[in-house]
Amino acid sequence: MKEFAYIGKWGFQPAEDGYGIEAYEVTDGVFHRIGRYYPQIHVGYAVIEPEKKILYCVDENKNQPEFVRGGGGKVYALKIQEDGSLTEINHKFSFGNLASYCALSTKKDYLIVTNHGGGDPVLQITKDEAGKYQIEMSESVSSTVLYPLVEDGSIQSPSYIYDHNLHRRDGETRVPHLHSVVKAPGKDLFAVCNKGNDRVYLFGIQEDKLVVKAIHEGEQNSAPRYGCFHPYLPYYYYNEELKPYINVLKYDDESLTSVQRVPSMTPEEMEKNGASASDLSITSDGKHLYHVQRFSNLVSVFDVDDQGMLSLKQEMHFEGTDNRGAGARCLRISPDEKHLYVCVVADGKVWKYPILEDGTLAQSTDTIETAYAANINFFGE
Repeated sequence: MKEFAYIGKWGFQPAEDGYGIEAYEVTDGVFHRIGRYYPQIHVGYAVIEPEKKILYCVDENKNQPEFVRGGGGKVYALKIQEDGSLTEINHKFSFGNLASYCALSTKKDYLIVTNHGGGDPVLQITKDEAGKYQIEMSESVSSTVLYPLVEDGSIQSPSYIYDHNLHRRDGETRVPHLHSVVKAPGKDLFAVCNKGNDRVYLFGIQEDKLVVKAIHEGEQNSAPRYGCFHPYLPYYYYNEELKPYINVLKYDDESLTSVQRVPSMTPEEMEKNGASASDLSITSDGKHLYHVQRFSNLVSVFDVDDQGMLSLKQEMHFEGTDNRGAGARCLRISPDEKHLYVCVVADGKVWKYPILEDGTLAQSTDTIETAYAANINFFGE
């Protein structure tokens, strides 16, 4: 059985050699480079459809060659060939700036994409009731987009776009910034973290449309960033970029209910480095959750009890550049669940940590070196 790994390369600024996807064949845990593909793509995130052997990825970008300036992001469908190389099936515009994340529906007939939005001011001129010209300010589009997929896996034009508008809360105008979308196990329910509005949205799909099932109002100025679902209990976990907490929400088809909010680090770590949460990931048995902080280069291990509640078990630092914006960006548990991979953009490293029987991590200096490493996905056939 062949196993491949795909490391998405990402950054905001133009890179001399571009970004794209680095492909590897993995043999007994050792990575053998195959090649790099599509350097024009700023790969913010990717997801693999294993049956059709397709990698879907977002181009987290503001500017596209088709436009003098602007145009927003794109989303790509790439075919995984027998030798692990990638060839394009097709691509579409993401209908927003900085396409940040993507997820597949249960039957793999839809792709859901979030656009972070650039936060750029947009000037609009309107007339009031008296006919006088007025100036209104809005922001670049932050949208959740539903794309139908056809038999060959190609991406069709959007069937529905949900525009996350400016939002008033506690006297402030909040600008939406969508950072992630993940699917609940066995259901077409999708949790979207809107860090600009301090909200988590629960979407469903009905008749080619996205339907808002529930909205969770997070703590003011907490910035929900990444999330994951428990593999079999009805709980969704999300972290806060600007505050040192992980939240546990109980969900069903119509609701999100907060049941726990625990510190994502010890008080000592918080006092020393502050909060700068990035990714989190849970094991397939639902017993251990891993979390990473960018600013402090800190990986935390949580035990998950039989009721889905969290307790901090271990904290471990890795060496690297302290970089809030381009530090650690992705956590991924290996398919055999023997290793945890941590992608660090600024240092161009993917750290590989052995996972012990109790879920804790062993210290390691094992890394994969590739510039702008932002995310990693595995595929076996």
